[in-house]
Amino acid sequence: MPMRWRLPRPPACVRPICARAWRPGPKSAFHSSTDIDMPHRDDIPALLLELQARRHRAMVEADLETLDVLLDDTLSYTHSDASRDSKNSYLAKVRGGAMRYAEVSSGEEEVLVLSDAAACVLGRMQLAGAIAGAPRRFDNRFLAVWVRRGAQWKLAAFQPTPVTSTTGSR
Repeated sequence: MPMRWRLPRPPACVRPICARAWRPGPKSAFHSSTDIDMPHRDDIPALLLELQARRHRAMVEADLETLDVLLDDTLSYTHSDASRDSKNSYLAKVRGGAMRYAEVSSGEEEVLVLSDAAACVLGRMQLAGAIAGAPRRFDNRFLAVWVRRGAQWKLAAFQPTPVTSTTGSR
């Protein structure tokens, strides 16, 4: 007879906590790219939304230094056409101008805190820019996986899904 394993229910500290519709106030408490060591788990959603906003600004400004800090070395960045980049290949495309972002905005964001070292941000993102010189616009729902590496949170995976006329309202 095969042996059966019964896994215990995970402790509360690793069960998801959901923070919906958090919006940053007029003044953010986070100032530098290294000021991200948060003492309380309840602060993680606000922190990750601030880091998402920093990443979006860095994409538009082609700020490779900020992107390098925010992206994890193990990054898996999937694009809406199903192509995938590592951290190095993504940064090379931004550096070389193969991907230029003119505008990045997001909304409908929801943060799922999975543990003190892992969380997901779900939302909707609109982008305008150029890929290989051709103007493009995107409207995607996305899943961004953030992991804590020491005192810093880093984007480990990104997965967009194009919004179509049949998926737009869900």
